[in-house]
Amino acid sequence: MSMETATAAKSDLPLYQEIAGQVIHLIDRGTFRPGDRISSVRGLSRQKSVRITTVLEAYRLLEDSGSHLSKIASAAPGGSRVNPRE
Repeated sequence: MSMETATAAKSDLPLYQEIAGQVIHLIDRGTFRPGDRISSVRGLSRQKSVRITTVLEAYRLLEDSGSHLSKIASAAPGGSRVNPRE
């Protein structure tokens, strides 16, 4: 599923926080639902023309908060998934 969002005016936030905010917005409006796998780090970095490390930081921020994303660790393709709402 694509994470295309309108690009906002210049923000004072670091880019990784802007991306994390965009992901949260997509989750909150229902574009991504609990259990959905979100875009890969490489895929989103290409889509947004940013470094892979920028997207990694955004995803880590969301995963560390525990409220929006969970990291699925397994031998099978995993990635990050949207957490169920509590």
